[in-house]
Amino acid sequence: MNAISTEALNLALSGPEAPLLLDVRRAAARSQSGQQIPGALWRDPALWLDWKDEIAARGPVVTRLKPPGQPASGFNCSRP
Repeated sequence: MNAISTEALNLALSGPEAPLLLDVRRAAARSQSGQQIPGALWRDPALWLDWKDEIAARGPVVTRLKPPGQPASGFNCSRP
């Protein structure tokens, strides 16, 4: 997984092959923050086995997550 800057993400999202923006914050963290990520698809990370194949088939994916005990630091990009 590679980090991607906000600027690079904005550029990628406006391009012809925009990546899927995936919000995989835990349900409680997402609810507590009160913030939604515009254009993002949310999936419960506790149920990743249920949705991983669907997401992998979509092509490039950018995830937003906050590792436990760490401040949110940005986005990560992966390609199938």
